[in-house]
Amino acid sequence: MHLSVSPKLYNPAEFLFLQRNIFCGFDVFIVDGGSFDKTLKIAKKYPVKILRNPKVNAESGKMIGLRASSGQYFMILDADMDLQGTDWFDKMLKPLIDDKNISGSFTK
Repeated sequence: MHLSVSPKLYNPAEFLFLQRNIFCGFDVFIVDGGSFDKTLKIAKKYPVKILRNPKVNAESGKMIGLRASSGQYFMILDADMDLQGTDWFDKMLKPLIDDKNISGSFTK
């Protein structure tokens, strides 16, 4: 399974979930919309690819991440999401893997 993950960021250093270091084995793209806090300094500590979003809006940031991805699956995350447990990605992908007719998976 190949997963690309693209959180969209704009000054979220205080929420940056990468500090939890749960992205082992995934392609992670940080799409930065011009943050001027510690976001990029924190992100550079992790094995992620940092992409710039010159339009500084969420929609173009999502497309930048999607176009850069090569994974079979793609997830867009917000930096302030609190991912519960270490198997969160597995739980989100399971419906997609089990049933090829499903095109999206969401949390409760």
